[in-house]
Amino acid sequence: MLPGVDDAEHPRRMNFAWPLKRAVSIRVLLPAVTSVMTLVIVTMLGIYALHAIEERNKAAEIPRVIDISYDLFAAIQNYRQERGAVNRVLVQPDDAEGQDQLEQFRAESQRGLDAALAKLEQGFAGTLSHELESITRDRALVLELRETIDSALEKPKSERSRELSRLWIAAVSRLVESIDRLSNRLERDLSRRDPFVAEMIRIKQLVWPVRSDLGNDRLFIRDIIRTGKPPSAAQRLALERVAGRMESVWGLLQEEATRPATPVQLRDAIQVADETYYKAFLPLRAAVIQELSAGRSVETMMDEWGKLGEAGRLSIYGVASTAYALASAHAEQQFATAERNFYAALALMLLCLATGTAAVVYVIRGVSQPITQIAEAMNLVADGSLPRQIPFEYRTDEIGSLSRSLRVFRDSVVERQHLYMAKVGAETANRTKSEFLANMSHELRTPLNAILGFSEVIETAMVGPIDERYKTYGANIHASGSHLLKLINQILDLSKLEAGQVELDADEVDLGTVFLESWRLIEAQAEKSRIRVSAVLENDLPLIRADDRRIRQIVINLLSNAVKFTPEDGQVRFTAYRENGGVSFVIRDTGIGMSPRDIPKALEPFGQIDSKISRKYEGTGLGLPLAKHLVELHGGRLTIESTVNAGTTVTVMLPAERVVSTGRCAPRPELACA
Repeated sequence: MLPGVDDAEHPRRMNFAWPLKRAVSIRVLLPAVTSVMTLVIVTMLGIYALHAIEERNKAAEIPRVIDISYDLFAAIQNYRQERGAVNRVLVQPDDAEGQDQLEQFRAESQRGLDAALAKLEQGFAGTLSHELESITRDRALVLELRETIDSALEKPKSERSRELSRLWIAAVSRLVESIDRLSNRLERDLSRRDPFVAEMIRIKQLVWPVRSDLGNDRLFIRDIIRTGKPPSAAQRLALERVAGRMESVWGLLQEEATRPATPVQLRDAIQVADETYYKAFLPLRAAVIQELSAGRSVETMMDEWGKLGEAGRLSIYGVASTAYALASAHAEQQFATAERNFYAALALMLLCLATGTAAVVYVIRGVSQPITQIAEAMNLVADGSLPRQIPFEYRTDEIGSLSRSLRVFRDSVVERQHLYMAKVGAETANRTKSEFLANMSHELRTPLNAILGFSEVIETAMVGPIDERYKTYGANIHASGSHLLKLINQILDLSKLEAGQVELDADEVDLGTVFLESWRLIEAQAEKSRIRVSAVLENDLPLIRADDRRIRQIVINLLSNAVKFTPEDGQVRFTAYRENGGVSFVIRDTGIGMSPRDIPKALEPFGQIDSKISRKYEGTGLGLPLAKHLVELHGGRLTIESTVNAGTTVTVMLPAERVVSTGRCAPRPELACA
């Protein structure tokens, strides 16, 4: 164990063994936690990617279903047009233009239905087998009737069967209903996948009955015109019902057009249909029905009626087409969004996988292994291997900070070792010095006492008369010896205090008496410099329990310094009072003072703030340090406040435990009581 470091300050066995035992766990735990976190994040992103794939597949189906529905919708439209064209050419012989249109409608209806059925075969046939069987059966009947109609068109009008028209209308209507059921089935499944697509399909489903009613209404009115008779009450009621249904449905469409969320394209399509069909065609229809009911001819109105009816039919068809187009565009957008989400999730998953792998590698090589090496270095340093090189100090991250902290710890241990050795050396030197000074002081006092004795004999001419000049020499020798003896006594006292060999002889002490007796020893020095000394003691100033000789020594040293460093005609004031339960006395002078930065130096043994001052005032620099040590030996505190050329104030504060009793200030003329 290092010198000067005990188990409480440096419990290496307790603090460093535990991290070393846990190092293996940390090496395993950190990479494991990082790996698990990486796997969790990658798994979550993988789940998100799978969800994005599902959404993309669902979104991809929506355009396909819409495309199929649009083909079915177009097929229904073309079959209805073919149905009307067949009825027209059956009643109008030699109608070459009508037959050309019939061929066109047949080709378009055939192409539209074939396209829809081919797309259904690629992924939906298994769930729609019933609807497809119905379409196949009804379509075969329509194809069979087409051959019959083609044969009938080659005959004159009189030879054509009227029953053929009814059979044709019924067959096409059944096929249209079968196609419509298939379309509704697809649209129901589609509506559950996306709210916007569902809304567009709802618009189509609202429009389609109007389109169907429009076609049936036109055929119905044509039949009435062909009979040449006014419509019966039942026929008028049927016409009114059709008109009512179309009006009610159109009210819903107009309400849809007023909604803020309705796309602009759909609003425009509804507005066109409203202008073309409801505001232009329906009034003409009402006029035609009114003329027919009155038994008047409507031949002049039929051309305009046909044009407006076709335009109205196309405008209503345009509303459904627009709804389909918007649904398809929305589905494509959803597909693009789902695809972007999938690729984004895939990219993030790869990025997280790469980042996690890099993190695991970094944790192993950049964290776990360095921490292990630093822990091993810490244990070696704790075991006393101070020259040990500290690894990873060059790093700028937390590992580098930890390594540099370990270096600071090592350097601090080295410094503490050096300080300990220096302390031991200083204490040994100080003890040797104190012993030397004590021995030398003792050895010096024996010859000095002889010098003082013989010089006093010479000064007093005790053994016979001598020359006055020799008396003066004897007085000088006695004064110098006394000064040297005083200096030796101070050095001895200071050495004993520093060595802790001074013990107090406690007794009850009166500070007033101490001041007066101390003052008498320096009175001559003060009078010589014409310095006025005064004292003020607080009323009821208590007695203190202290070493009377040491208290006198403190007061004498402080008063002597105050008088010594105060110029002529200056003042020295002694004040004693109670403070915080204890007793304090202050010695304040108007002397040369010193700067605050010089005060610590003045409290050091043999400390002189200026060599010129020491030569002028002949100071030894032992008075203040000795007084400070004696005050602290009594448990008190000595403080100094000073200003250059303004004076010095020395305050001695003795603790409350030194107070033993209270008494009145002795009635001495020399002391003032306050």
